[in-house]
Amino acid sequence: MGLADRMKKTTAGLSDAVEKRMNSDTEATRKPVTMPGQLGAFRLEAQRYADRIEELEAKLSNLPYSKLKLSDLHELEGRRRKLSNEQFHELVENLRNNDLMTPITVRPRETGGFEIISGHNRVAAYQQLGRDEIEAVIRTMDDDKALMGAFYANLLQPQLPDFEKFLGFMAVRALNPSLTVDQLAEQAGISSSHVRRLMSYEDLPEAAIRILEASPGCLGSSAASELAKFSKAGKSDAVIEVIKGLSEGKLTQEESVRIVAQTQATQAPKTAERPKPISIKRGKEKFMTIRPTASPTVFRLDFEDAGDATTVMAEFQDWLKQHFLK
Repeated sequence: MGLADRMKKTTAGLSDAVEKRMNSDTEATRKPVTMPGQLGAFRLEAQRYADRIEELEAKLSNLPYSKLKLSDLHELEGRRRKLSNEQFHELVENLRNNDLMTPITVRPRETGGFEIISGHNRVAAYQQLGRDEIEAVIRTMDDDKALMGAFYANLLQPQLPDFEKFLGFMAVRALNPSLTVDQLAEQAGISSSHVRRLMSYEDLPEAAIRILEASPGCLGSSAASELAKFSKAGKSDAVIEVIKGLSEGKLTQEESVRIVAQTQATQAPKTAERPKPISIKRGKEKFMTIRPTASPTVFRLDFEDAGDATTVMAEFQDWLKQHFLK
């Protein structure tokens, strides 16, 4: 049964029920009907319910949901939200016994079929259940909007690890390097302080980032923010060790922060190691700034003008497609 059919079933007969309830009141609770106008008012109210139901049913009939064949759906690598085996099993069992309440979101592909924007795990669950079709909302959007749409669709999911939220924000910022933390927060609809905590993963040692890529749920953003401060203060080795312990289930996050706090610094502070920003000028005007980060594989490009950032990003994407994405 489709979503529209389920909604129609829920509202079916509501106007009859309203009138039936009015007519079934006991003599003890019913107000004396002494004026024909009272009965007319009741019937008018029932008619308003009927008209509203008819209006809603007409809207439901025109909802942009489609039944798509699973064989026509294509997944973009790296976009699916990771679930544990237990979480995926729970999803499969839920969909085995219940209707799909939230359709997936897709966009048409130039080569045929549809690219999944949101709902990869629901599609995988349907495949495991041996089903052929799934309800979907079809949207037309470019690559950038598809990436951001997929990220923001998952952002508020409680099961999504903070580290994966950080990776998503990094991908969004790569599309538009001029975005500030406040602007990222506004787009996402969450607080700036939360985004700053999420972005603190960027200041962890490279080896720690590699561990988190394999075990993204072992370190939350609050503890990551504390460990990032210690890393900057020259305690990178200790930070790597406790994150390894977290990934192996040997430590809690509170224990990890406490252990590093009690450890002596073994390196010079991170700020002293990081290369200085490089300014690029166009004539006498500053064009952009290259800003290294704590990670040796990540750097930022800060443009003075948003139009220049958009132009360079488009040219860079074209260059990547020509040289690496063939």
